[in-house]
Amino acid sequence: QGYYLPRITFFLGRWIRHTTWYPDWQLRLFEKSRGRWEGGRIHESVTLQGSTGRFSGKLQHYTYSSIDEYLEQLQTFTGLAAADYYDAGKRSSPWRMIFLPLTSFFDNYLLRRGFLDGTAGLVVSCLSATSVFFKYLKLWERQNSLSGRESRPDL
Repeated sequence: QGYYLPRITFFLGRWIRHTTWYPDWQLRLFEKSRGRWEGGRIHESVTLQGSTGRFSGKLQHYTYSSIDEYLEQLQTFTGLAAADYYDAGKRSSPWRMIFLPLTSFFDNYLLRRGFLDGTAGLVVSCLSATSVFFKYLKLWERQNSLSGRESRPDL
C-alpha cells in the first residue's frame, strides 16, 4: 500500500551520504485512503495501514542554502520540538543537555560514518549535536518557567 524512498540531502555544495541525513527513508508513495499524516509540530510523517516496500531511487532534498539558513530554522524547530517534548512529558536536565548532544555527535560522525563526507560530515554532525542541545535547553527553560519557578529577582 506504500513505498519508502531514501532521501539524500544536498548541503554545503555536496550530497550528504552518511550521518542520520542519509538514507533518510521517507514514505512518499502510498494509497491515500490507507495513510494519514501524524506527528507533532515538526517532522510529521505518514502512518500507513498495510504493507510497504522500498524503492532504491533517491529522493533529492535541497534543504538549506547556507549555514545561516540552517541556523534560522534551528531556532524555530528547536522551540517547536521542545514544546512537543514538554507536551509528551519529557523533561530536561543539565546531564541531558551535555550527554545527548555528545551521543548525537558520536552517532553521526563515527557510527554513521559522517567523517566520510569530509568537512561537510563534520559540520552536519556538529549541527545535529547543536540542535539536540538547543532542544533540551529550551525544554529546560520551558519546564522551569512554566512551573512558576522563574529566577527573576525581586526588586
